[in-house]
Amino acid sequence: MTTKTPQELLITIRLSNDAFCDAPQHEVARILSELAYHFKENGLSDRALHDINGNTVGRSYLT
Repeated sequence: MTTKTPQELLITIRLSNDAFCDAPQHEVARILSELAYHFKENGLSDRALHDINGNTVGRSYLT
């Protein structure tokens, strides 16, 4: 049995809450940095993304 290799990684982040008001680029960079660390340590996977306040603001999807 062969395992299907993912063809795409899709990342969505909603920028409409308070964590993105002052410097959205910093919060996006923080979220992506955490995601990259997770992938490095655990491999690629679907994952919920959270802002600094713990709110779910997006998701990574493997397709």
